[in-house]
Amino acid sequence: MSWTRSAALRAGVTGAAGAALVLSVLPPLTQPTTLASAGPDTTASAETVLAVAAGELPIPTGPTAEQVSATEVARDRLSASRAQDRAALVKQEKQAEKRRAAKQAEKREAARASRTQKRQAVAATAATSSTVVGERYTTVALNVRTSPGGSVVTTLAPGSTVTITDRTDGSWRQIRYQGTNAWVSGQYLSSEKPAATSTPASSSSTPASSSAPAAPTAPAAPSGGSCPSGSGIESGLGANATAVYRAVCARYPQVSSYGGYRPDGGNHGSGRAVDIMVSGQLGWDIANWVRANAGALGVSEVIYSQRIWTVQRGGEGWRGMSDRGSATANHYDHVHVSTY
Repeated sequence: MSWTRSAALRAGVTGAAGAALVLSVLPPLTQPTTLASAGPDTTASAETVLAVAAGELPIPTGPTAEQVSATEVARDRLSASRAQDRAALVKQEKQAEKRRAAKQAEKREAARASRTQKRQAVAATAATSSTVVGERYTTVALNVRTSPGGSVVTTLAPGSTVTITDRTDGSWRQIRYQGTNAWVSGQYLSSEKPAATSTPASSSSTPASSSAPAAPTAPAAPSGGSCPSGSGIESGLGANATAVYRAVCARYPQVSSYGGYRPDGGNHGSGRAVDIMVSGQLGWDIANWVRANAGALGVSEVIYSQRIWTVQRGGEGWRGMSDRGSATANHYDHVHVSTY
């Protein structure tokens, strides 16, 4: 058992007596000058032991509060640094995952675009692989479109010859137009060639017969009685509309059908409009004749074959109209006349 100064103090002995007490339990001084044989805690020299016992040297103690605090601060800083490193690593992993996801999305989009291009190529091949099966003739001024219901490329005059293919889409028919595929409304194609007549120009220009009317400058005098065609048409018509109806009936007896009053709220509903049911060149002849005699007949507006002429803008001649979707709505099968 090893004695230290604290042991001597517990025994109530200090000073030289304490030193003597310590020395009394130490190995003889004939041993080596170190106390290593007494154990790992007794490596101090005998002189050191005596100095401690005599109070000349302080008794070794543990770390101070400042040292403990500094150690804890250092440990906290180390923990914080490790936490920051872990957070940075997690952030890097998330960024890498986002980059991988973005690359995968790009690959998917590229694959989708490639599939779309392939489908379009197949569709284009199918569109160009149609077979010509014959010819048809237009019965009205017919719009030529890029696709079924698509934008209008041009308008063919009535009686025009078109080359048709074996492809249809509902009521639409594919044709060959200037070396490419185009579409028209099939209901206005006929397998029978119409009788040769002079026709108005296509929609790319003003109809030929509309530029300089060949009609007389005054209308035929309305008859005193009802026109033999269109029985009952005068019912509900105003004076000017009746005059138009009778004048056209007298000049163009080949017209057998007319339209007059109908409760639609427009000029027809007020009895100020007449529809002359005719198509082709005869329609242009009547439209131009009515236009030339608008003043005498009290006419304010004439519409035919998707063209309109009004008194207010008379100097502009025939003006184009937007496509309303059908031959009747576009006035290909009748001349519409509005009056004052």
